[in-house]
Amino acid sequence: MRLYRRDSIASVSSALDCNQLPLKLTVPDFGIGMSRSIRGNESMKWLYVVSFAVLISSGSVAEDRGSEPLLENHQAVHVGIVVEDLEAAIVAWSELLGIEEPPGIIVGEGHSDNPTHFRGDPSDVNVRLAFFNLENIQIELLSPLGDNPNHWSEFLATHGDGVHHLAFRVQGIGEVYLDRLAERGISLVQKGGWDGGEYVYLDTADSLGVTLELLEQYEQKASP
Repeated sequence: MRLYRRDSIASVSSALDCNQLPLKLTVPDFGIGMSRSIRGNESMKWLYVVSFAVLISSGSVAEDRGSEPLLENHQAVHVGIVVEDLEAAIVAWSELLGIEEPPGIIVGEGHSDNPTHFRGDPSDVNVRLAFFNLENIQIELLSPLGDNPNHWSEFLATHGDGVHHLAFRVQGIGEVYLDRLAERGISLVQKGGWDGGEYVYLDTADSLGVTLELLEQYEQKASP
């Protein structure tokens, strides 16, 4: 089905004047017995235009922005939790899960191939990480290092410890997803990467209640 923009009502009216609409059109029933097949004649012209306007205002007809979903992978990879005291958080999660050997701490640093950018500006920020592998998902604990601007420190300053993001693994961040994000008006708050992969944080906290992270692990090319 073709989707029309809100400014298409005038075009519909014009098309009716010129008999450019299909020979047979169906006006939907809005509960008042109006549903019927019509032809492009003057007596039914404004009934169709008004019906079309009602469809638009109700959201049944929308602007054509493509049918591709932003996320094709519906399996979350991990939940990211930002904390001030990483060691204390590791102890608390280990006790909760009954883990005798807590996970080690990893220091994530920016990489020259995928340098970190926060709100469009370069940021030489590092972060301390610890991972708990559950049966169905991974818990990622993060604690920023230093004073360089970054999304983790901003989150701590405004929210304190808490759930920062929900991560999904994708392929083609630069080739596919950046265009999809731009089409939907979704901006990036932070991006970066490592040797062999990259991530982006999307500005979705207001609309979805949580920041979304897209993760990409580059496919290894076979040796010749």
